[in-house]
Amino acid sequence: DVQVIIHTEWAGEPPNVIEDQVSYPIVSSLLAAPKVKAVRAQTMFGDSYVFVVFEDGTDLYWARSRVTEYLQQIAGRLPADVHPA
Repeated sequence: DVQVIIHTEWAGEPPNVIEDQVSYPIVSSLLAAPKVKAVRAQTMFGDSYVFVVFEDGTDLYWARSRVTEYLQQIAGRLPADVHPA
């Protein structure tokens, strides 16, 4: 499976705030992306990790481009000092 990992740092914020304002919007958006098989998130103090798993045979560069597109679409819904990478 092709997997793209999105790491977002938000220093000093507790996991429940990051989950609500960062992880959840990213996961919700990427669930609608084409060829996505699963989206999982792990949130901890100051960090969010979102794992996007694509269908077998999906080109890695195509998958990364889709993730970038979907992140750009939700950028305005994320806190101003948060920059997923």
